[in-house]
Amino acid sequence: MRSIVMSRRKYTKEFKLKVLKEHEEQGVSFWRLGKTYGIEASIIRRWWHVFDAWGEEGLEAHNSDLCNYSADFKEMVVKEYMAGGITRQSLAKKHGILAPSTIGSWVKAYNNHEELTESRPKGDYLMVKDNKGRKTTLDERIAIVEHCTANAMNYALTAKEYDCSYGQVYTWVKKYEERGVEGLYDRRGRSKPMEELTETERLQAENRLLKAQTKQQQMEINFLKKTQCRREEVTLKRTRHLDIYITIKELIEEHPDYPVSRLCRLGHITRTSYYKWKSRPDNENDVLNKRIAEKVNQIHEEHPDMGYRRIRDTLEHDYDIRVNDKRVLRICRKKKIRSIIKHRYNCCTKPASDPAYIAENILNREFHSDKLNEKWVTDVSEFKYGTGEDERKGKIYLSVILDLCDRRPVAYVYGNHNDNSLVFTTFNKAIESAPGATPIFHSDRGYQYTSKEFRRKVVDAGMTQSMSRVAHCIDNGPMEGFWGIMKRVNVLWA
Repeated sequence: MRSIVMSRRKYTKEFKLKVLKEHEEQGVSFWRLGKTYGIEASIIRRWWHVFDAWGEEGLEAHNSDLCNYSADFKEMVVKEYMAGGITRQSLAKKHGILAPSTIGSWVKAYNNHEELTESRPKGDYLMVKDNKGRKTTLDERIAIVEHCTANAMNYALTAKEYDCSYGQVYTWVKKYEERGVEGLYDRRGRSKPMEELTETERLQAENRLLKAQTKQQQMEINFLKKTQCRREEVTLKRTRHLDIYITIKELIEEHPDYPVSRLCRLGHITRTSYYKWKSRPDNENDVLNKRIAEKVNQIHEEHPDMGYRRIRDTLEHDYDIRVNDKRVLRICRKKKIRSIIKHRYNCCTKPASDPAYIAENILNREFHSDKLNEKWVTDVSEFKYGTGEDERKGKIYLSVILDLCDRRPVAYVYGNHNDNSLVFTTFNKAIESAPGATPIFHSDRGYQYTSKEFRRKVVDAGMTQSMSRVAHCIDNGPMEGFWGIMKRVNVLWA
């Protein structure tokens, strides 16, 4: 049995016709012909398809003229295929496309938002064997380099514009980058330049090229600046590369001379995807997200204590907007909305740099009490009020003394400053409300509680002072739990 040869051999038109004739007249299968001639069956099947569509002309060894398709033609074929109801083989035969796999590559590019470009024509401005370029003057070479630089090093476009070869444009640009204007002289066969420029003309030529380069660099700088600003902005849309699309649109509006293709290359996207985004209206999800964000802002302004779960419940109950918690949470995070009473705890306790008295932890986390005025705990906490641009927003400090028997406040005082006066006034009010009480008085090691004056007050009242250990807030657990409850409800200050 003959093995199949996997090399890319070239076959003559006569050989292809001979193989296809056996298939047509004798009914030999493609698989059997492949075994006989050492050719893959898929190649013979493609010959048959080309012969059926184009006749003998399609079997020529060089049939690149039959493979030139415009961008509009490619898009039309792709949309017809994606509409369904027709195979790639049938579609290729219908439109005279040489290989069905070509349609597959177009569909893949279209789905990846890549640009469907016109096929490269044979003998056109691209770098091909039969195009050796033409003779040019120094002024023309300067103009060509200037044009290429201004158009984001698009060698093919410049070659077409000035009717020269791709290789010529590429060589001149590289020579200019290495040696400046001197590199654009034609020194072939001569010891001296064939053309001479005066100093003024040379400086003018260099100035033109530098201006083109500066314009290109400025465009890149503007693009990077706008992209960075856009990434920091808040958006509810989940479109990929949205910041890049908006940046390109704004830059084109501000600078109409900026080429779209170059901006798209800077953003690593295709022109097709940009124009598709530009012409696409907002979908239902984007509209709904915008509506939810407006309602979330409104609810937060009216009830700043609400977290995202309660906001979601309010959306469903009051506005008949039924969405899940994660969607509301995502919008709250993007809008930087969060409850003012549920936030990371920042301790307002100010430890004394030189404490006058530090008591032992006599309470020792024994928080149970069977009778009143047996164990008292105390602390100071900070509350914030007002939101946004409210002129009345600020901080307030609340000092409370709790009785561990019924967990109710014995006394409380609030003020604008966390100082000795706040704590001492609270202690005096507690003594007035429970005269003769001698409980264990437990606190943290804030500077008010470690001062000499407060120690004297405790001793004069006949109480036993106790203090939490450093970095052990659980030693004053009931007080911390009280603050947690306080900060999860709507507190109205008189």
